[in-house]
Amino acid sequence: FVKQVELLVKHRAQMRSPKVGVYNPLMWKEELLEHLLANIPNLRVVVAVCDPMDRFERKLDLEMARMSTGGTGDIENQLQQFVHDNLRSIYFAPAIRSWFLNFPSQILFIEKDMQHAPETLQRITDFFGIRPFPQHVRFTRYNSRGGKHSGLCSDRRLLTTMKASFEAEYQVLQEILGNAASERLRTRRTRCEAPDGYDKE
Repeated sequence: FVKQVELLVKHRAQMRSPKVGVYNPLMWKEELLEHLLANIPNLRVVVAVCDPMDRFERKLDLEMARMSTGGTGDIENQLQQFVHDNLRSIYFAPAIRSWFLNFPSQILFIEKDMQHAPETLQRITDFFGIRPFPQHVRFTRYNSRGGKHSGLCSDRRLLTTMKASFEAEYQVLQEILGNAASERLRTRRTRCEAPDGYDKE
């Protein structure tokens, strides 16, 4: 129990500015967080999920930039080392399924690629039992990386291998999102293969 509390405090310490909500992804893997939320009356949480391969590729690219390696060098060795060092923070399928099963009516899962769609906004307002957003309201999406990608995107074999390793999470997301899942998610089409068109943040 003490270790769980220490992990939650550590996650909170990594956050640079106060926000409403649980917005550090790693916090969702802590069993203690489930226990805490289970004791909140009338709990309502909106969880935005994303393509697991895109999440992984972005994290890999950021790590390479931090190490000043960019997209050069032996991408396969860098990938293997990255997976080894970050195994706990890469695969989310069990955690997502656990939250879905334990909080079936208190948590609404939406797909990040679809969060600006009118039908998604309708699902959110229905979930909270509030009036719909005015028709003119738009929540704009941006991509802070623009068209930039890591070296993984240019290696078809490694991309296919890593995508297959996330299949369990893809299946969980499709099960949870149902008809609300985007075509991009259903066809496993990552941003390496089809850029999203968002240029800047």
